[in-house]
Amino acid sequence: MMKSHLFRIFAVTLLVVCAADGSIREIPASRSVAVISAFDFGMRGYHPGVTVFGNEEWRAENTGFDINSMVLDAVKLNRSREVKLVNGDGMHLFPEKEERPRSVKKISSDVTAKLDKLGREWHVEFIVLLFDGESSDLIGQTSQTLTGFGLYKRAGREVVFWVSQVAIFDCKAHRFIGSDQKLDTQRLPDVDWQKNWSEFGLSQQHAVRRELESLIKECTAAILAEVGLNDKPVGTPKRSLASKILFPGANARPSLTESNQLEIPPGISVVSARRAIVYGFKQQEWIVAAETDEEVIGIRRDGKNEARCTVTIKERAIILVHEDYQIQADGKHVPKEFTRWQNNLREAILGNLMGGDVGLQPPPGNQLEVPSAISTAAAHRAVLAGFKDREWTITTESDEQIIGVYRKGKKEAICSVTLKDRVILLVPEAYEIQPDGKRGPAEFRRWQENLKESIFKELMKVTPESVP
Repeated sequence: MMKSHLFRIFAVTLLVVCAADGSIREIPASRSVAVISAFDFGMRGYHPGVTVFGNEEWRAENTGFDINSMVLDAVKLNRSREVKLVNGDGMHLFPEKEERPRSVKKISSDVTAKLDKLGREWHVEFIVLLFDGESSDLIGQTSQTLTGFGLYKRAGREVVFWVSQVAIFDCKAHRFIGSDQKLDTQRLPDVDWQKNWSEFGLSQQHAVRRELESLIKECTAAILAEVGLNDKPVGTPKRSLASKILFPGANARPSLTESNQLEIPPGISVVSARRAIVYGFKQQEWIVAAETDEEVIGIRRDGKNEARCTVTIKERAIILVHEDYQIQADGKHVPKEFTRWQNNLREAILGNLMGGDVGLQPPPGNQLEVPSAISTAAAHRAVLAGFKDREWTITTESDEQIIGVYRKGKKEAICSVTLKDRVILLVPEAYEIQPDGKRGPAEFRRWQENLKESIFKELMKVTPESVP
């Protein structure tokens, strides 16, 4: 299965908060109902860093689409009986200069009075109110708070998210009788994070809107079924391997705990988990010093700083044990703690598990096969993208051959990539420039491995639909 297929995950809904009486009640079929979508139209972007100082966040009010119209279209599509549909934009239901209430308990008496009045005007017995929710970060296990809808980036991966609240107002009882809040996500392939919404290209903005609309349609069907407005069977959302890793269930998702323990999610084998660990070490430039079926040991050195991490796999748990030292002039190892190295390593391992591609690693050697579903033209583009990803300079390009050069100081690497008979062959050359200007043979294995890995990953992104 192609890697990009793993990225096309549908929404997986998680119960986050229940307010009011702690549950949602189904509205009897004989009762009259109005549905108000009153989401704040501002879209948000979140990119948590390793520390709070590295967090990025933006808000966009001019997105080019109306979130409430999108929600009401989804309601209209999924409802199983007649209900009154109302766009809350312009109704001034919530005070404009104040933040939206993040739970039903925080809704003011003024809003309750407005709903009471609307119920009488519309001659309905119940009003279902849909509005913004606020959730802790269940996607990346950070201290970040997610509000409303928007984009989220973590470990190099983007998703669209929707934090929604649904509340039922009983017009005869003049009060809310039930509420629920949900955090829903959907993977966003082929869209790169930007500092603000205006920096996204038109095609990427369209892709974000398309995925958000798909997410809302999928989740609204479940919301309406919960409140009794959809009696159609609500199927389990199609879930790829990546979605199972991101959200295997409310009580079983990958998490980073203070004890440095990760759970191996359902659907991931122990072998694949070990690959994720080894790959995580390599991504962060650690040396894998030992590897067995149950244990991987990595070492990282930088000057007088040395870190060792023993990662043990036991009963579907990944346990990281760190030992950090600073080497003194007399050769003694004094205990130290390199928190950034530890955090980066944990995040890399978690990111590999979340990506769902831990079983897709480039094979050994300098040869890659072009998958049967990929055209040679697409493979050619993947090679170019791989060079670009690693910042190599293309010096020669033809239908069958691409040559790239990478220079750093006195080091120079050249790689000739030939594409023939659906095989990609990489022939690397490496040199070190001597004081007299001559180029002496050398070997920069990491540069070569990184280039091969990037080309392989670009191949895995190509979808069968894109084959000419």
